[in-house]
Amino acid sequence: KISPADEAILSDMGPEAIRREIASHSSAIFKLLEVVTFLNCRECTYLEERDNARRELQVLAKKLEESEASCEGYREQHRT
Repeated sequence: KISPADEAILSDMGPEAIRREIASHSSAIFKLLEVVTFLNCRECTYLEERDNARRELQVLAKKLEESEASCEGYREQHRT
C-alpha cells in the first residue's frame, strides 16, 4: 500500500518524471542483480574448492595412515 505522502508526491509528478524515476530504480535493481550473480558465482567456486580440498584431505589422511603402518611393520621386521 502506498502511503498518503507518497501518493501526494506521485500525483504532483508528471508521467515523464515517473518514467524517469522508474527507469532509475530499475537500473539500480539490475546493477544489484549483477553484483549478486557475481558474488554467488564466487561463492559456488569457493564451495567447490572447499569440497575438493576436503576430499583430498581424506585421501592424504588415508595415505599417511598406510605409510605409518608400513613404517611400523618395517621397524618390527628389522628390530635387532
